[in-house]
Amino acid sequence: MSKYLFVGHNLTYFDFFQNLEVGILYKNSNATIRHIYTRPSAFFFARLNGHNASTPFFNQFTFKTNKSSQGKVDLGFYLASESVNEKHLKEIYSGYVEWIEENIITDISDTTIITSGEYRLFEQALLNSVKSKNVNILYFEAGPPGYIYLSNSGVNANADFTKNGMSLIVKEYKQYLSKHQVLINGNIQNSKFHFMFKVIDLMFYIPMQFVSRLGDHEEFLLSAYRRVELFFLNKLSKNNSGLKTPNTKYYLFLGQVKEDVNSTHFGLDMNSIEKKLLELINFSKDSVVMRSHPLQKIPKNIMDLCGKHPLRFFYDDGCRGLEEQIVNSLGVITVNSNGGLESLGLGRTVWTLGNSYYDGCYGVVKSAGALVQADYDEQKIIDSTINFIDNCFIPIDYRGHDFTNAQKLGSFLENGRL
Repeated sequence: MSKYLFVGHNLTYFDFFQNLEVGILYKNSNATIRHIYTRPSAFFFARLNGHNASTPFFNQFTFKTNKSSQGKVDLGFYLASESVNEKHLKEIYSGYVEWIEENIITDISDTTIITSGEYRLFEQALLNSVKSKNVNILYFEAGPPGYIYLSNSGVNANADFTKNGMSLIVKEYKQYLSKHQVLINGNIQNSKFHFMFKVIDLMFYIPMQFVSRLGDHEEFLLSAYRRVELFFLNKLSKNNSGLKTPNTKYYLFLGQVKEDVNSTHFGLDMNSIEKKLLELINFSKDSVVMRSHPLQKIPKNIMDLCGKHPLRFFYDDGCRGLEEQIVNSLGVITVNSNGGLESLGLGRTVWTLGNSYYDGCYGVVKSAGALVQADYDEQKIIDSTINFIDNCFIPIDYRGHDFTNAQKLGSFLENGRL
């Protein structure tokens, strides 16, 4: 009997997984499918919609540490937060391991596990717990707009297509679709109720922050606070009148979220980023525009460059059109954000400061000198990026909440038993 374990966090994961489930059950009505969600809103929503769902959420209130599991946990993702409490994080991890041993391990053999990452506490607890078991693990993540990717080896720069620019999963998926007609039931989701259920999360998270028990959930609460803050800042600003932009040619630096795996495990610290940007203005006489991420202010040491070098560094709050800024730039600098891949798709050379799954693409450079001296063919950058996306990504609009194609993917997974 086919068995699947879907592991996610929020309601968007549920929308994706329930459409996967439609495709799997279309191919095999006897398949056993179980959902695990770390956020209470997604768990309650899945249960109310009749799915076999569970949550380890309440086990993060464990106040003891399993010493045998302490050495296995990687806290790098959490150390980016100023409010981190290592003792509490290890206790939460131990609580997760205990929950997995009681609820998952006994029936995990021959299961296909589909999860979104490797470094959050619950993901680590699960992956460490099933290492010796006969399971198949698939990682997925949203990619460029309109796409996701699946990988056998991890996400971000750990994705299995990073080195050769070719995904075997995508190749087999295309072959499957060319030979099989897949029934589509339409995009199954109830996103109009999502906001109401997100309030459930906030009811738990706001008091939890005062006892350092947020763990995996801190990023959600910080994101909520930032969205509110940015909303009022945008209301108070008057047509961005305080921003300065260069009248000359410029390179565009794309900021990204500090408390993100791409930054903590595949990126650089802020001091190193500052040094890299200073290297650039030593190689070039042109300016650098620093565009902030919608949910993250530019760090102070990077912002201070605008004051120290007012004719070379300029700040942009991210309210202007990104595509226009990219097209008008000489090139783009990013740690490893999806904005870098988008820039390649617009024909711009990209300097990645960290490690990214698109590092091997034509048009990517790894030093300031290479960026300044770059003489890549613009159309070739665009064409090779289109080929890279076509070879490595699956057309499912995760961020746009259109999961119709996830049903096709579910049918393929059950047919091929990856």
